[in-house]
Amino acid sequence: MKKALFLGILLATLTSLLGEEEVQYRSLRVLCLGDAPPFEQEIRNGVRYELDPPEGSIPPASVMVTGLNTTDEKAGFRLQLGRLSESRQFKVGDEVPVLTLKNEEGETWFSSRLPDYPRTLLVMWRLKGEDWFKPRHLFLPDNANDSSVRVLNLTGQTMGIAFADQKVSAIPGKPVSLAFPSGASAEFAILYSQAGGGVRPCLQTLLQQSRNRSQQFFVYAADTAESRVPYKVTSLQDNYTMRTDLGPEPTQAKAED
Repeated sequence: MKKALFLGILLATLTSLLGEEEVQYRSLRVLCLGDAPPFEQEIRNGVRYELDPPEGSIPPASVMVTGLNTTDEKAGFRLQLGRLSESRQFKVGDEVPVLTLKNEEGETWFSSRLPDYPRTLLVMWRLKGEDWFKPRHLFLPDNANDSSVRVLNLTGQTMGIAFADQKVSAIPGKPVSLAFPSGASAEFAILYSQAGGGVRPCLQTLLQQSRNRSQQFFVYAADTAESRVPYKVTSLQDNYTMRTDLGPEPTQAKAED
């Protein structure tokens, strides 16, 4: 009797441990790309008032996460064009996780299955003439490091990249990683073809390799009628540190247009 009881307890303990091993932690961040609408104001009773941007011209200021087993009961993201959101962690099991983002009114703004990445970066954007009610999106592994530069082209046309002696084409929707040269710094340029022939840079700068700092560049088509240039670049410089649960994870991020 005691032997049977002992075996039962042992089996229950092993089952519990195995169940715990199946739980994995993952993380998610969001980056919205695009141009802010022009500033508008009106005068009422001699006082100037800033007008709210037109509906659909910017993403929701904040969204709540549903559908994921997050470690934060009130998990959500603050969204701002050109700014990387904070990181949110969640647990996954055997089922494919489905991310749902709800706006401040509680309406579903975005929903999609998540890819099988330990860390995921959700990039969102719109094209000229479109709105932010149904943005375009792309999931990337959030694993950029300090040994290379990553470029993501979202313009709809092939772009050229020149980095030191490396010259490659960036196909829309396909991230490109270029290793830093041995000198740890080099000229970097992102080029596009002009309608009348020839190429023109939409970004040209000197990149310096920095320890524990990844560098990423996101190219998108200007999405407002007021824009005087066809393509724009958001650069993201990201510090990362070691974490015991997920390994190296990016933390404080700085994004610049």
